[in-house]
Amino acid sequence: MVKENETSLIDYLFIIKKRWKFILLFTLIVLILIFNISLLWPKTYESESVIQLGSIRVIQLGSISEGGERKFEEIYSPAEAKNIILSSSVLIPVINNFFPDEELELSKFTKKNLEVKIITERAVISDVDKTSFISIKVKTRNAEKAKEINNAIINNFLNYTKEEYEKRVELLEKELEEVGRDIEEIRRELDSSLKATEDYKILLLKYIEEQNRKRSIEGKLVTKREFMIISEPQIPFKPTSPKLWLNLIIAFILSLLSSTVLIISKEKSKV
Repeated sequence: MVKENETSLIDYLFIIKKRWKFILLFTLIVLILIFNISLLWPKTYESESVIQLGSIRVIQLGSISEGGERKFEEIYSPAEAKNIILSSSVLIPVINNFFPDEELELSKFTKKNLEVKIITERAVISDVDKTSFISIKVKTRNAEKAKEINNAIINNFLNYTKEEYEKRVELLEKELEEVGRDIEEIRRELDSSLKATEDYKILLLKYIEEQNRKRSIEGKLVTKREFMIISEPQIPFKPTSPKLWLNLIIAFILSLLSSTVLIISKEKSKV
């Protein structure tokens, strides 16, 4: 049996129907308020870029189907590259240049204005061939400034990594020259040696080994990947926050619910 003081669903609907003007007015006032706050709230703009990480292919003889490996040896791992971007060596000059009048700490800047993500793309043909990228997203109150800061971070990062990349390439080029000289020397020894002798067989095996080594180094130099910008930072045309329509939808739902609860509570208190 339902007690007399209990309110049924029909009673709630009757209360809502009776006070619908209040609910509508309350919701409308909240929406207007949120709309104006969203328009006056400082806008945030984001400028994003993508950088390909430098790498040098490590080639081992034998096809992948036969168990041979083929992979890229990254100059810096994605985690190391991300840490370099977030380091004081890259960011402090940017902070001093773009925020000279603000006492902006590195930790505050990376938390408020910067987002760095690692992206790894696998090739379709081979699952072991992959390329790593770094996404850099800068957030500021000014659209042009967001792009300029992003460009400055990229330039500092590329300058930082350029030395190590060029050093690796230079070592490979020197190694290739040395192997070339070794091959020429072995070839002369082969020409002066008698065939079918033990020494000739040893020299021939060494010659083949050095040729394979030469091809491996040449493969590394041909397939090397530089640190490069894949996606340039652009001036954002629309702010990412505040999100006007999302704010209005949330405000509409909450104001509708709160006004309904308010009138029901008020009516019940009269009983």
